[in-house]
Amino acid sequence: MIFMLALLASSWSVVAQSCIVTGEINGIGDIPIQFRYMKNGENKIDTVVAKGDRFRYVAQKPDDGMFDIFIKYPAWRGVWYEAGSLTVSGNIDKPKQLEIRGTKDNDLLTAYNKIRWAYRERAPGQLDPAR
Repeated sequence: MIFMLALLASSWSVVAQSCIVTGEINGIGDIPIQFRYMKNGENKIDTVVAKGDRFRYVAQKPDDGMFDIFIKYPAWRGVWYEAGSLTVSGNIDKPKQLEIRGTKDNDLLTAYNKIRWAYRERAPGQLDPAR
């Protein structure tokens, strides 16, 4: 019994320190999504397959504190690795404009990016940054 409680407590601690990413991206369907990061100085890529516009990924802790989500070439979105639950939302038609929320730094990064996206959409002569 004590062994089971210790095992349960240690597994809860690992989950509490994990960065769990769940997402719903309209129009993504059932395609692979890549998560790219540096680990021990090497480029790493993890792939999960979305089902019905939804996916879930437990992020690996990167060397530099960030990992990237690639959903549609060449669009990608940087994410801060922070313990907790992150929610990714958006639309496949604007793959660079994914909103990532759920932790302090990612909420701040999304707020910053929303200002940039709005500016670029209004700036004369600018290409659409979401395509």
